[in-house]
Amino acid sequence: MILKKISPWFLFQVLSLPFLAQSFNEAPNLKLQTFCFNDSIYLLCTVRPSDLVYKRLSERESFICGMRIRYGYTDKTSDFNFLGESVLSYQNPSSVKPSNPLSAILKFPKNQFLKSRLSLQYADLHTGKEQGLQLDVYDLCESRATYKITQSNSWVQGLHLNFNTSYEIQLADTAVTTMELLEYRYWNLLPKPMDDISITEEPHYRSQFIQKDQTGHFRFKPEAEGVYVFRRNAQSKGIVVYVSGNAQHWNMASDLFWPALYLSETEYSSTSIPDNPHKKDLDSLWLHIGKSKVLARKILKSFYRRVSVANQKYTEELPGFLTDKGMVYILFGKPTQTILYTDEETWIYGPLGSPSTLRISFSLKSKFSMWNPKHWVLNRSQQYHDVLESVTEAWRSGKILE
Repeated sequence: MILKKISPWFLFQVLSLPFLAQSFNEAPNLKLQTFCFNDSIYLLCTVRPSDLVYKRLSERESFICGMRIRYGYTDKTSDFNFLGESVLSYQNPSSVKPSNPLSAILKFPKNQFLKSRLSLQYADLHTGKEQGLQLDVYDLCESRATYKITQSNSWVQGLHLNFNTSYEIQLADTAVTTMELLEYRYWNLLPKPMDDISITEEPHYRSQFIQKDQTGHFRFKPEAEGVYVFRRNAQSKGIVVYVSGNAQHWNMASDLFWPALYLSETEYSSTSIPDNPHKKDLDSLWLHIGKSKVLARKILKSFYRRVSVANQKYTEELPGFLTDKGMVYILFGKPTQTILYTDEETWIYGPLGSPSTLRISFSLKSKFSMWNPKHWVLNRSQQYHDVLESVTEAWRSGKILE
């Protein structure tokens, strides 16, 4: 790829805009999942014991770790109005930290936050160091809270599931009675070329339809490892879940390997990658990308946060990170502005009217499929080509962080 002259303003934006694109669960030791159902909002709060101080208060007592969560709302005066608190704790005579996350479910009426923001204040039980988090409940319910996955009536933490295990999916939209289930095998998830307009073969998948049962849930029992996508209809966003033989791990090498190929300088094909990547393959790939362990660790968190958002926002028939929109979001971040036409969508990075502003456009293309007749395709313009190498190099050198 030939690198042409790049606008200094755009390079500044590439390196600085991601700092402003904060996600709602960005705090280092608290994970949130949300489900909005009827007039209530449910918040699943989880924390890994490895993120907490784990010690014994006296020689005779058991070892204990935990987190205290105070919740309330913040009004126009920015004052914290206390509503209640919950404590996540674990106690054991052993000094070995537990591997399973600690969790608690909070429930709020949505109308309580018509003119305020949901506010969380949480602290390690031992250190007392407190952090805060504010959430716009209605924005949250619109984009990230349309479903809940349970197993034996317990809310599943994260999107990693075990095969040969039964799960239930509950949708906020109770009118939906049928969903399409698409199954992809891990070794078929090679991303399309970022800078090549040639059409590559899309990943093979197996499709089936599942019906809601009398309890109002969709039953799901995956029989093989892979990536599964649930879709309510051709216009809706999909739900991505990852299935493996050990879902107790918070991160699975088999699904984290594929998005990282966007930053690799090596040309990969379906015959040059491992059939089912393991941790050593993922470590080797990130060491090659970051050139050192320190730099690779520096990049990882920001990169996979964007992958997660891409899966939430752009999953259609394909997992979000494999779509053109998902790829652009992962590499370039959230656009400054989005302009939507009938069959075209333009993402703008920078102020409108400036000669240095980057415009990336997508077109709706017809696709021979009754379920998904059209999909968004990136218009790989010359301006896109010009900045692509600079953006990927900024990632590799650790200059894009959130």
